[in-house]
Amino acid sequence: MVRKLYSDKLTRGVVMNSTFVPTLEDIAVKTVALLFYNDPKISQLSECEPFDDPTTEWNDLIYEKVSKLFLPALLQKRLLATSISDCLWIARYYALHQKYPSICCNQCRCLERILLHSYLRPSNGLFDKHKFFDDLVRDQLLDVKFRFILACEFFTTLEITDCHSLIWKCVPHIHGLWKQMGLDMRNCFYRGHPYKMKWIASFITSHCDWVFEDLRDLFCPDYVPLVV
Repeated sequence: MVRKLYSDKLTRGVVMNSTFVPTLEDIAVKTVALLFYNDPKISQLSECEPFDDPTTEWNDLIYEKVSKLFLPALLQKRLLATSISDCLWIARYYALHQKYPSICCNQCRCLERILLHSYLRPSNGLFDKHKFFDDLVRDQLLDVKFRFILACEFFTTLEITDCHSLIWKCVPHIHGLWKQMGLDMRNCFYRGHPYKMKWIASFITSHCDWVFEDLRDLFCPDYVPLVV
């Protein structure tokens, strides 16, 4: 089934108050890229794409769609790069949200907020994945359970080659979100979910708070406590 995504939720005030202020061209390119996700072929293929680099099949499909717009070469190149990454990025988070139906409700604003943060990051490829992750887990309009899932997913997908401090920066976020969830919410992560989620929950509960406070002080000197 095709999911309809809309960008009219974005307000001028939110955009103008962000650190990165997109140009009119930025917004136009993002809007067209997100509209591509409504295409049945793109939507269907995105569900099969791996979470690493896009496949040749994916790149070819996006190129086919972009080339039909008859845009100037420079703008076409930019739209192509944005569409390849953004459509897949949205698909990944949508799939993650759907993966935990018993935790993530259908009435939340999670996907809408992810789209917003997609607008508020440069479309030129200069993208700090830790900054994007940090913005998402701090977004109070995202369901707290989904924010915890995002934090766990980001942590478990980091490679051993990633910066050591980046890996440990995730831990205070995970701990902070866990502490702010009630008992019923926490129990959701013990019932019928992947081992990695249960392992992270067990890791948190088996260590004293001062352990995470020390990690926070060591790797996150500018850490600001998360709020629900």
